[in-house]
Amino acid sequence: MFKILDKGHLRFDISLSDDVIINISETQKKVDKIGGNNPMYSKHHCSETIAKMNIIKGGGTIYIYDIHGSFRNSFSSIRKTAEFFNTNHQAIMRYVRNKEIFKEQWKLSSTLISNKINLDNEE
Repeated sequence: MFKILDKGHLRFDISLSDDVIINISETQKKVDKIGGNNPMYSKHHCSETIAKMNIIKGGGTIYIYDIHGSFRNSFSSIRKTAEFFNTNHQAIMRYVRNKEIFKEQWKLSSTLISNKINLDNEE
């Protein structure tokens, strides 16, 4: 930030009134949120929140399944997934969040989907 040295500020070649100097100083104090003034000071995000932020930022693993639920591939980020499918990362994020079928043949997920096989129905 900047500091007001005196009323006749040489850098801008203007003279400032006492009211303006006080207003600028008060505004600067509000802007400077360091340490105890920051609401997240000494707090930490839980692992679930960090995972959500990673997904939003394009981080985190994306798992690709076909429409039958078979695992096909995984990518280390949303951007790499978008690059593979030749689309943008916003589209990938939308399909991951909404759990919709992508390009009529792919299911995109941020978590592994376990395929539960019912052995009682097999003969």
